[in-house]
Amino acid sequence: MQQSGRAFPRLSIRIGAITLVIFCALAAWQDRARAQVGIDVLRQVIDKTKDKAKVVPGKNPANLLKGKQAPDLKGQLGKGPLTKGPFTKAPLTKGPLTKDAIGKTLPGKGGLEKLTKDRLLPKDRAKDLIARDQLGKDKLSKDLLTKDKLGKGKLAQDLLGKDKLGKDKLGLGKDRLGKDQAAIDKLGKGKLGDIKSARTIPDKRAASRIAQAKSPIERSQVRVDHSREIFAARLRLPPRPFPGTAGFSGAPPATETRYVPTEMVFHVGTNVSRQSVEATASRLGLTIVGTQSSGITGGTLYHFSLPPGRQVATVVRSLEAERVGIASPNYVYHLIQETASDTQSPAGSPEQYTVEKFRLTEVHKIATGREVLVAVIDSKVDTTHPDLAAAIVEHYDAVGRPEQAHSHGTGMAGAIASHRKLLGIAPGARILAVQAFSTSARQSPEATTRQIIAGIEWAINRGARIINMSFAGPYDPMIQLAMRNAAAKGIILIAASGNMGAKSPPLYPAADPHVIAVTATDESDGLFPQAVRGPHLAVAAPGVDVMVPAPNDTYQLTTGTSVAAAHVSGVAALLLERHPSIDAKTVLEVLTSTARNLNPRGRDDRYGWGLIDPAAALQELDSRISDGKLLARTAAPKTAGPKNAAPKTAGPTAPTVAPRPASANPAAAPAR
Repeated sequence: MQQSGRAFPRLSIRIGAITLVIFCALAAWQDRARAQVGIDVLRQVIDKTKDKAKVVPGKNPANLLKGKQAPDLKGQLGKGPLTKGPFTKAPLTKGPLTKDAIGKTLPGKGGLEKLTKDRLLPKDRAKDLIARDQLGKDKLSKDLLTKDKLGKGKLAQDLLGKDKLGKDKLGLGKDRLGKDQAAIDKLGKGKLGDIKSARTIPDKRAASRIAQAKSPIERSQVRVDHSREIFAARLRLPPRPFPGTAGFSGAPPATETRYVPTEMVFHVGTNVSRQSVEATASRLGLTIVGTQSSGITGGTLYHFSLPPGRQVATVVRSLEAERVGIASPNYVYHLIQETASDTQSPAGSPEQYTVEKFRLTEVHKIATGREVLVAVIDSKVDTTHPDLAAAIVEHYDAVGRPEQAHSHGTGMAGAIASHRKLLGIAPGARILAVQAFSTSARQSPEATTRQIIAGIEWAINRGARIINMSFAGPYDPMIQLAMRNAAAKGIILIAASGNMGAKSPPLYPAADPHVIAVTATDESDGLFPQAVRGPHLAVAAPGVDVMVPAPNDTYQLTTGTSVAAAHVSGVAALLLERHPSIDAKTVLEVLTSTARNLNPRGRDDRYGWGLIDPAAALQELDSRISDGKLLARTAAPKTAGPKNAAPKTAGPTAPTVAPRPASANPAAAPAR
């Protein structure tokens, strides 16, 4: 009984082992059969692939079976049509074929190698399948590469024909980058501004609309519309009550410190006697330092000295309470211009890019500013500089003490009238050099209200038609009074916007409504970063790295809105030579209507109406004069009444501006 009990477990174990062996054998046979089915399917797929691929002539497919590896399509072609296509990866890496063959998806790489390793496929058969698969891929890739090389394939068309990246890189298409870069490389520095304006910035100049008009009446209407645009822009200036009107006070704001703390100026009309002024000054403890009769302010200007401890604002209010005249601080103005270097430079050197930008060689065949008097209110000019020989007709010292010639004044005069090694905008102009800025007491040249008004007064008395003011400073009621009266005399007033940066409020005298305000651009027509912005800006002119004369027969590269203003004064001189009878309003309208806009939207507070164009300005001025004469003849009424009655003849019709509303600021009216 014990032996039979022990034999039963042994028999059970044997039966179980035999059953397990049989089961494993059946499973192995089944897996082998399923693998064989998968191999047959793979062969059919590979055969179809081979039939679709074209063998490149001259290539021996047997070489692939000898161990040569098919080319790496992804590595050779990069990103293109083959990277995402059905033949980029081997058929066994992923997909339903592998899954159908063995019942589960193998890892994404090396499918056949895993089959061989797991002994599901004979090794020789696996090699054969790999070789055949590689052969199909190689044939296909070589065929596609051949097409690519011949320029017939999709990849070649994408990369060389219609692809935008190809245009940008090769500069062959109509893309902005390709055109601009090719033009810069071919033509050199300084052409980018022309390319930008011609190809990427629409032309919104009034002059373009004038050129498209079909009759003098239509052109006149465009000019009237442009005049209204100027008027609307200037209405955005800060309101400034005119001296002597209701609401005016000459007391400086609490935050204003740009004046001499121990001095002030006092203006009285011609009906106020000196005895009356002296009595008023005595009551307030003021000392009269000097007086000057000023036709430009319409009376007499007194220069007072304050007693110690008295505040300017307090004294101004006390004088206003006397109701005798107009009191104001003696404000201080600065010449702020960056000088890059002092160096000798021959005419036509690359540094003087204004010659080519303004096409001065052609422009000077029409006008050179011959005999036009331009006053330069500035520091002392080197009248002996060779480039200014015979250009300085007279010099005036408003400072009252001898000083050395200064680079700023010499450079501004040279930007206008240079005519030897350098070429100014108006080489035929004549300069009235006004020394209003002193350099002896302080590092930065300074001028006071009294000195500037004295210089303007002298220049007008000498017959100046243009006054260049390459300086900037605070609002000054006395300067405001002088600007209005000078404009009424037909003087063209041009001033620099200033170099205090984008956050600065508008500076004066550029922000005065009777003045043409100028900002600065670089050689590529980019805005000078330190330029002051605002609604008062009229036009832009080159003001970065401009070559101008310097004292002692030297030359300098200068940067700032100062030299930009001098360039505009030169263009104004060209216009005056062409038609001496024009007024300041006409000059402003001609300059702004022909300026090349640097903003796609047209006028803005950064560039004004854009970069001045001397040639276009001269052409527009001729057109205005011609149209005015034609309209005058057309508007002449027919003779009526007795034979001896003289007919009335209408004069030239000038564009007019819509009447200003009664509530508008008087100081915001456009220049007349």
